[in-house]
Amino acid sequence: MSLFVSREIEKRVVGLKKQIEELRSEVESVNSELEEAKCLKETTEQELKGFEVELSLNEASIQVLEARIALVQDEISSIGSEIDDLKTSELEKDVCRRCVYAPDVKQLMWRHWVERFKQIMQIDLSHVPT
Repeated sequence: MSLFVSREIEKRVVGLKKQIEELRSEVESVNSELEEAKCLKETTEQELKGFEVELSLNEASIQVLEARIALVQDEISSIGSEIDDLKTSELEKDVCRRCVYAPDVKQLMWRHWVERFKQIMQIDLSHVPT
């Protein structure tokens, strides 16, 4: 019986050793998967930090572009005001030019009406008996 028990114990020990080896192999496999998961997590976290930096840069670029747009709009408004001022100035110059030439125009008009009046008076005077 002792040989039988010894063989059973040996079989059991061999079975347990085999089971221990299988468990060790599984532990190594799980540890390997865990390491891969840790590496993947670290890579993902680094990528996330990179994306966060990129996002910050994009937000800063957007703010710079918005500021530039505001400046351009201010410049456009300013130029529009300058154009309006120039138009007003040109109108004022035109009015002044007309004022300067107005006496000549008035004189021409006056001469025209005087000549016309003379013509009318000659016609009218010719019909009047003397």
